[in-house]
Amino acid sequence: MSVEYILLLMCGSLLVLLITGLPIAFVLGFLGIVFGYFFWGPHAIFLIPANVWGTMKSFVLLAVPLFVLMASLLQKSGIIEDLYNVMHHWFGPLRGGLTMGTVAICTVAGAMTGIAGAEVVPMGMIALPEMLKRKFSKTLTIGAIMAGGTLGQLIPPSLLMILYGAMTGDSIGKLFAGGITCGLVLSGLYITYIAIRAGINPSLAPPLPREERAAVSWGQRFLMLRGIILPIFVILLVLGSIFAGIATPTEAAACGVAGAFISAVVRRRMNVRTFVDCAWDSLRIGVMCMWIVMGATIFGATFNGIGGYAYISDFITGLEVNRWIVLAIMQLILFLMGCILDPTAIVLICAPIFAPLARDVLGFDPIHYGLIFMINMQMSYLTPPFGYCLYYIKGVAPRGVEMDDIYVAALPFIGLQATGLVLVAAFAPLAIWLPGILMK
Repeated sequence: MSVEYILLLMCGSLLVLLITGLPIAFVLGFLGIVFGYFFWGPHAIFLIPANVWGTMKSFVLLAVPLFVLMASLLQKSGIIEDLYNVMHHWFGPLRGGLTMGTVAICTVAGAMTGIAGAEVVPMGMIALPEMLKRKFSKTLTIGAIMAGGTLGQLIPPSLLMILYGAMTGDSIGKLFAGGITCGLVLSGLYITYIAIRAGINPSLAPPLPREERAAVSWGQRFLMLRGIILPIFVILLVLGSIFAGIATPTEAAACGVAGAFISAVVRRRMNVRTFVDCAWDSLRIGVMCMWIVMGATIFGATFNGIGGYAYISDFITGLEVNRWIVLAIMQLILFLMGCILDPTAIVLICAPIFAPLARDVLGFDPIHYGLIFMINMQMSYLTPPFGYCLYYIKGVAPRGVEMDDIYVAALPFIGLQATGLVLVAAFAPLAIWLPGILMK
């Protein structure tokens, strides 16, 4: 049987088994072992474990459970509540101020947690009920919270960037640096969109009433700025140590855990029960990621061993079409996969295949392509029917918020994410300028 038929059968089997709802880690591992045995015979029993061991012993992967632990500690420390209190009184007097401030909070929180959607739940519980009570636009408010929540995947320390770098060999520090500018581009697009909508129709996101603004003096507002000290401390501890060359991403993750623990202690939110809950979150999510990494490594090793990468590379080279067309096709494939698959699985399946093609065949800078990839994965958290943020917000939304409202709320922000993807793809300096300065 020719290579193309084996690859087609392998990918077709993957799609069929995923549709059945089986755990993706076991589906990937099973198919990798079966097709490896079919192609290499009993030797596959020795070749595959050696390849898996080479990936799983990576020091970089230790950063995953550490960043999850840091995010969990920060979420339970009440820092996001402090940020919301600051935003409420500083942004509230503006048209659309509370909604724009919500995106700003998610941007800052994303730089602390590194997990897409981690901000959706607390902001959905704190900001959404208050803004709906003030008769804000339901769809604009919900969309802003969900879109802001996805920024944690793009703004460092992003867990998906760590996995992407581990699978492709690209510098995680450079991905982090590029993620700052790309994340700010997306955040700026969201805020600009909200400002325009609120400027045209102030009833969508009205400013705070004058009497409510007058009740808080400027002195009190400046005093509230103490609430941003701990977030800045954690961000500088993690990102500052990486960009200064003091620590690797894994070591910076350990520093972040220490900073998050100190923040929780300072705010008197730490006890044995809280720490155990956070440790359990880290264990549960970390183990899940490691299983998926193992399964994807087995699948990828077999796919490439059979000749999958070489076949696709030769096929693309033979097309003789503009590289931007091929890039657009890649992004369309990722977008469609994001509608039905977990973003982590997509990164682990596609990054080892697409990243070398973009670098070696199409000639894109690896950091530039990696950030385009990450923006596409950010979209998968909002795309119906299975986008995670859609269900995060539904789980904490007040009565009266239906799934139809949430789907409608997501659509304009998906369009803004697509706009951001095109901007970053077309203007490479948005992705590679800051890494070139910080990571020389």
